[in-house]
Amino acid sequence: ATLIVGAQPEPHLPLALESIASAVDFCVVDYNGVQEDNYRALQESRLYREGRLQIGESQWQNFAQARNHTLAMLPPQTEWFMRLDADEVHFPEQLQILTRQLLPALSPRVGMLDYYSQAFAFSWDYLLPLVRRHDFLIRYHPGMRWERGIHEQLSGRQGIRVAAPYLFHHYATLNDPQVLIK
Repeated sequence: ATLIVGAQPEPHLPLALESIASAVDFCVVDYNGVQEDNYRALQESRLYREGRLQIGESQWQNFAQARNHTLAMLPPQTEWFMRLDADEVHFPEQLQILTRQLLPALSPRVGMLDYYSQAFAFSWDYLLPLVRRHDFLIRYHPGMRWERGIHEQLSGRQGIRVAAPYLFHHYATLNDPQVLIK
């Protein structure tokens, strides 16, 4: 997995990391922030404790630069990577089926696997419409590069794009992750 952790507080970061821990082999993080709670959440995660999370510090320039930093940190044996946001909480068992069973069985012609997400609008009472998330699981190869500082796009990708019937929740506008834990 690749992840950017910046200057904003990320109250859902511990849950996001735990939700992917069984589904990914490794997570690389571009840390360009100053939030001690975010850094502590990274270091307290199961991925970090098991030696499967690498934190690379950088100075913020733009999203493409930060994502390219994560690509440079991927282990050489990487076949696929997941583009994770710090406020996404996944369903571990379902994600594990996708990463451990579906990805290895896909044709080499497939280069990207899209999912669907839903976001809550400022409270648990309002759910926004279903959105297709592009470039979520990506077959890695050297030469890939993120371009455009905002609304970045991946250049050099190879293969066709398919979508899986998988849904996760994006908690960007919610402030109280303790509700999820209860």
